[in-house]
Order: sequence, then structure tokens, then C-alpha cells
Amino acid sequence: MDEINSLYITLSSDWAVNTNDSNTHSEFYIDLSTKIKVDESLHEIGLSEITYEPCKYVFGTELDDNVMKVQANDDSEAILAFIKEKSLPEDISSFNKMLKEQKYKIEVQIVSLNEVVYYKVDTTYTQDVELRFNSEFQSVLGFDKSVYRAKSVIGENPANFPNYNILGKGTVFSMKLILLPDVKTVIINEPHEHNLEGLVTVLNESLIEKDITDLAFVLDEEIIKIDTKKSTYRLTPSPRLLSILGTTEQYLTPVFQTKDVDLFRGNHNILLHTNLISPQIYNGYRSNLLRQFEHKRNINNRETERFDPVYYCSLKGNELGTVHIRLTNESGALVFFNKPVTCVLHIKSRTL
Repeated sequence: MDEINSLYITLSSDWAVNTNDSNTHSEFYIDLSTKIKVDESLHEIGLSEITYEPCKYVFGTELDDNVMKVQANDDSEAILAFIKEKSLPEDISSFNKMLKEQKYKIEVQIVSLNEVVYYKVDTTYTQDVELRFNSEFQSVLGFDKSVYRAKSVIGENPANFPNYNILGKGTVFSMKLILLPDVKTVIINEPHEHNLEGLVTVLNESLIEKDITDLAFVLDEEIIKIDTKKSTYRLTPSPRLLSILGTTEQYLTPVFQTKDVDLFRGNHNILLHTNLISPQIYNGYRSNLLRQFEHKRNINNRETERFDPVYYCSLKGNELGTVHIRLTNESGALVFFNKPVTCVLHIKSRTL
């Protein structure tokens, strides 16, 4: 190489991905067919050209990037109780009548299995429930545990009539009924159009797919707001979705609104790093950064960026064999590309 003043090397992530499954279009290794001899004191390297298709994925490919949990209500609880007056079946019957009159969707039922009597507690709530029994009620119902998180619970043991009979009149039998928050996991689809209208559209489409029709996102003069008929709604977006919406809140309420939507997830600039140069300090950390350039917004076409001038860095070592390319944003996270990236490196003598 020391007899050559100028050399261009074209590298494609497509070659790398096809030869090694661990390579991606964002980070890849390529073994040069012929090792290149250089003199690090005489030669330098720069990024001359890069071709890529800007990232079309708003949510990326990480697990649960496009998930939002929607809680339709807060949890609520009630203490339901009766006092021993007569026999267990009679007192349970009176208890069920009281529950029905007070519009609780819960009933204590008698179940006969192989001529053995068991008690079953059944609810018809659409949301998850938790049942907590005091020790007296737990014992006579034949339950092994005092707490159950289920809509229907049948005793592990037969009904304990003898224990009920020896307890004195006025003994309190109670259960705590807890209606757990109704939480639905909503999968947000990729926007058809990469703009605010497109994002709001898929957010609402995804809510409707989960039969959430009284909650909607609205766009008002470049500001996204939440419109709902229920003040108790609480939304818990994935960290990625929070980042897109430009907020650090852990969950969103109906008063939420934003005007800092970032469909590119902070990928406003692309940084190309390579092992062919020595690390330098960038943004407070060591990085072998070769070039930083703007992430173009023309997302419908492949973008070719030809750099003029080319910025050069000193080469590391006196032989080039394996080239490592890493494409990140300014925070150091990989920028996702769903199509091949091709870059052209220029090696030249310092005297040129």
C-alpha cells in the first residue's frame, strides 16, 4: 500500500449479512479478500460515500417496542359479610340474596361431587378479581388458602359443616372482593404514513382492535392529545413509544398532550464507527467515530450521501484485514436499517 497514494474500498452490509448471521445492516464485519498493507504514519482514511434507505420502522424490532397497556379503571374493593344465625346452607342463601340485592356479581354455590358437598364462589365480573376470606369463612367453605385471584373458586376440601355448627351465633364470616384493574395490552401497528397524522391513525386503529372505543388520540395543531369519556383511563406505553411521544412520564392520563413527537426515535444524525481508526473522545466517551452525518428524511427512496469535503482520520495499524462498521445515533444506540447499507472508504497518503 505504501506505493499507492489513493485507494477506494466499497463495503456492503448485504455481503456481510449473507455470510454471517450475526451481522446486521447496522453493524457488520467484512473480511477483505486481500489484506492491505499500510503505514499508519503515512496514510489516513475517510468516509467518501454512503448509500442507505432511511429507517422506515417507527417502533423498531425490539420486543414490546410497540406495546401499550390500557387500564380502564382503578381497583376497587368491598367487604362482604354475614353473621351466623341459622344453619350454613340457610345463612349462605340469605348471604347470596343480600349480594344480589346490592348488585354484587358474586354468588356462593353448593356443588355436589360424588355425593360430597363442596362450596364454590363464582363471579361474573368481566375484569379480574381477587377474593380474600377471613379464617372462619375459609374454614367452613373448605378452602386451603385465604386469598384467590380467580373468578371462580371451588373448595379443595368438602364443606365443613361441623366447624360451622360449633361456632357461636354472631360469628362473622367475611370476604374482601377486590376488582382488579381492567388492563388490556394494545399492539400498535406501524404507521402507514410517517407523520403525526399517520401515528395518530394507527394508535386509534390499535385501540379499536381491542374494542376500546371510548378512548382516542386526537391531533390538534401539531399537538397530540387524549380524548376519553372515562377519567380513570391510564395508559402505560412502552419506553420506545414514550420516546416517540417525547415524554418521560411512566404513564399517560387524559390530560396528556405533546408537541415533541419524534418518529425517528432520536436518530436525527447517523454516526459511522470503524475499527480502522483509533478511539477518540466523543460526547464524553471513547469512540472510533469516522463520520457523522444527517439522517435524511426522504424515507421512500434509498439515499446516497457523497461527502465533500471528506474528513480523514489516522489509520490504526499497518495492515487492514477485517473491517468492522457500526452505525449508531448520537446516544450510541444502533440505528435500525431494514435494507443493505453500502459505504465507500477512501484511503490516501497524507501528502495528497
